[in-house]
Amino acid sequence: MTDAATREKEETHLFEADTTWSGDGQRILLGRENYGQSRIRILRLKTGELESIAGTEKLFSPRWSPDEKQILALEMNSGNLRIFDTANREWHSLTEYGVGYPRWSRDGKYIYGDAHHMDMFVAIRIEVATGRREEIAHTDFKLLGVIGSGAWTGWTEDWEPLTVRDLSSTQVYRIDLDR
Repeated sequence: MTDAATREKEETHLFEADTTWSGDGQRILLGRENYGQSRIRILRLKTGELESIAGTEKLFSPRWSPDEKQILALEMNSGNLRIFDTANREWHSLTEYGVGYPRWSRDGKYIYGDAHHMDMFVAIRIEVATGRREEIAHTDFKLLGVIGSGAWTGWTEDWEPLTVRDLSSTQVYRIDLDR
């Protein structure tokens, strides 16, 4: 094995994240974000082949569509959604705004995720064919964690949004001690 191949193998072992299995269990979609560097690859389990996907140097958090004909990824820094057509091997932009925790609908027609405006959480659905955005729900409470780092979104089986509310107190109290 060459030095470059050894380095590549070590990098894969140490730094891959955001992994997603293919439906047949034969491939793993690997996302990588490490010190501002990014790349998306596919690991073929039978052969050990590691295929890099072109144009992913600034993308992370890849997700296969249910039919695995498309790959969704986020742009670093902005969180904008990008879609990769696996047949044409081309990327195109789906949004010009950041989306958190994107997830494909079961039929592959929509992407569910979250958007934030100030401290408010907004659950959204984006139509893949048109990029049309629909607001599903929003909160009027503070989220747990910092937006972009700790605030979380999930979905029930019926596509009802879930998030975590911060009920902590931010008040300052003075305590006088008898001495």
